[in-house]
Amino acid sequence: MHSTETAFIKLTNDNSHPVDPTDAEARLVYSYIRNEPTLTEDQPSAIIVKATQSYPHTTLASLPKTRSIARAIQRKLQDEIRAPRNVDNLTDLAIPAETVTYEGTSILQFYSGSGEERICRFGNPEYMHILRRVKPFFMDDSFIACPSIISQLFTLHELFKDKFSLVYYLTKVQESYTNLLEEVQCLCPELQADTIMTDFELVTLNSAETVYPRAARSGCLFDLGQCLREHLQFGYKVRYNEDAAFQHKI
Repeated sequence: MHSTETAFIKLTNDNSHPVDPTDAEARLVYSYIRNEPTLTEDQPSAIIVKATQSYPHTTLASLPKTRSIARAIQRKLQDEIRAPRNVDNLTDLAIPAETVTYEGTSILQFYSGSGEERICRFGNPEYMHILRRVKPFFMDDSFIACPSIISQLFTLHELFKDKFSLVYYLTKVQESYTNLLEEVQCLCPELQADTIMTDFELVTLNSAETVYPRAARSGCLFDLGQCLREHLQFGYKVRYNEDAAFQHKI
């Protein structure tokens, strides 16, 4: 509508359009996906399917592309998770309270304090009764499946319907094995292991002998094979390939 003083000089056409219910419904669906709490283990594609499965195809056709919706979900997840910043040393490491519980149960069962020599033990308290009655148990350490500022992940296993991980230790110093096993013994004074299987790390074997002098100790065949392979690669590879007698002895 255009006017000059008190007279109308032009009336524009009626450009108002009726609301498209399909488009309005699609906007509601997209807003729900973006704004609802999305802390979940589901992939973005699964979240989209759950949010849209009850709507007709006419509504889904008005939604943005699936890839765009998935990116919006990922951004929302990143904002909600807010992972703590990475640090370069253990002294600066702070463990948020929400990361030490699972379904309301504390899984951080031992924390030696601040500093570079700290040890963290994670485990489900419900599984401690298994550790208390264990006879043979297995110890293993990994230098790969652990955070970059931690030298190794140390685990205790027990045969319970199959090999079952009981306790996880994050530790930086290999010499802390003895302290670690002593802490396990304090946790379960009833523990009387009669057999301990480990890899062939001398530190592990010595610590097991110190804390459990009466237990029989054995090494894992897989770790022995890995050890032999490393030695062969360091100087015996040619002889192993060419000397049948040497190969047979190995």
